Amino acid sequence: MITSPGPQAQTVQEVLAMMPDYSYSGYRYGAESIPDIEGPVFDVTEFGAVPDDNRVDREAIQAAIDAASQAGGGVVFFPPGRFDLSGPESLEVVLWVKSSNVVLRGSGSGEEGTELFLEAPTLLTDPKKSWTNLPAVLIMPDIEPANSRTILEPKGKSKTTVTEDAKDGSFTLTVEDASGFSIGDVVSVAIETPEVNERFLDSLKLRDCWSRMHETGVVVNELKRIASIDGNTLSFEAPLMLDVFAAEGWSVIGREVLVNCGVEDIHFRGNFLEEFVHHKNYIHDNGYRGVTMDSVYASWIRRCRFSDMSGAATLGASLASAMLDCEYTGNPGHYFLSITFGSNNLIGRSIDRSGTFHGPGVSHMAAGSVVWRYIGLRQRGGIDFHATSPRRSLIDSCSSVELLSWGGNYSALPNHLDDLTFWNVSAENASNMGDRLHFWQLLEDQPDQKYGPLTAVKPNLVAVQIEQDLPIEGPTGVVVPAGKLDLPPSLYEYQIEQRIGYLPLWIGGDACCDGRH
Repeated sequence: MITSPGPQAQTVQEVLAMMPDYSYSGYRYGAESIPDIEGPVFDVTEFGAVPDDNRVDREAIQAAIDAASQAGGGVVFFPPGRFDLSGPESLEVVLWVKSSNVVLRGSGSGEEGTELFLEAPTLLTDPKKSWTNLPAVLIMPDIEPANSRTILEPKGKSKTTVTEDAKDGSFTLTVEDASGFSIGDVVSVAIETPEVNERFLDSLKLRDCWSRMHETGVVVNELKRIASIDGNTLSFEAPLMLDVFAAEGWSVIGREVLVNCGVEDIHFRGNFLEEFVHHKNYIHDNGYRGVTMDSVYASWIRRCRFSDMSGAATLGASLASAMLDCEYTGNPGHYFLSITFGSNNLIGRSIDRSGTFHGPGVSHMAAGSVVWRYIGLRQRGGIDFHATSPRRSLIDSCSSVELLSWGGNYSALPNHLDDLTFWNVSAENASNMGDRLHFWQLLEDQPDQKYGPLTAVKPNLVAVQIEQDLPIEGPTGVVVPAGKLDLPPSLYEYQIEQRIGYLPLWIGGDACCDGRH
């Protein structure tokens, strides 16, 4: 039953018209294929790395990365075999790509391909925080890593205020002073204040224990790349995903990013072989991490496999980038693929064969994220919404054993703000939601219980199929039962084709139409 139905749609076109636009997510906003970079090539064995010799190759691999960076970019190539990134001692340093146009390319992620192996976990950068381990591979400018503070107050970057209102879908924004920005710059359109809570929560009531929302309010961060500047009016490559009202105090803040970086065709293997226990210690949480891309534009992780890891890969504070065709095998750990702090990013065609505690997910101000054609084959591994104001996310054409496997500290809840859509999603169960799907359960009869079912602002539930029979209650957006209408199998694919006029080659469209006219 539906006790608080959202807007009702009777036809396919009415449903499609009510959906937010998710079509700008993915590498270069979804319209182009990820390029196959040809060179120059920097073979790690020419810098001293030797596969399968049981010796640590980290310094030699870093030398190859540095050579590619000094040359202005190129392919850091790994022949087949295992390359050890650490011995029995924990790592204080990792592989770090600090320059644009560098691609790490292996010889495939299968048994005869390239393996990068972490024998020991990396160390915490902050001993008081169990989630601050460095990954095996970090792709990030030489700046502070993204967090809630550095996003809003990055050091040494231009900042100005918005002076005119702009509507959701607009490509332009007028600011007080645009002189600090240039064409091609990536900027944040941001605000943090309780004064915007009501509209981003659609007037829904908050729990008292969600302290961040009460004290500092909704924090919104949309990354945009400047296409042109006319006086104090900035034009962006992709549209705004929200209404901006100048009187609320919005800022536009410069960001430093890398461009055109990639990781592809590599098997990342850790040494996490214990039975996973959530938040047991730093090793279980993040000790063995694969790849983090932080502050990148038009970059990618593709055709990679992750085994015996605490965490696989993260796109943080990044724009128009993608993680495609990845898989998780071996001993399940904390999480699979994650998007944080960034905008218009995509997790696509990926599979979890082991059942990580959290499946693919979004959190921390991520906006315009799409999880597309994900498969989770084991218990756990459901979709994760990890709090701190993610917005406008699409879960599209996915299937898993468990529908949801969410997280986030109770003080930073709810798990998700506005414009969350589940489209053609199937699961065996959603038993961790209790005996009903209720996305705004405030536990008013249990005020001391900090955690409850997933909380999301009026999500759209379109063609959601759960073998377990659960009623839907509470505030929702558009609800369309599975099989009621002949809907497009994938909303993301449909919206891209409507926007650019054809289905791109990388999705399976006509080879003559891939952004290359």
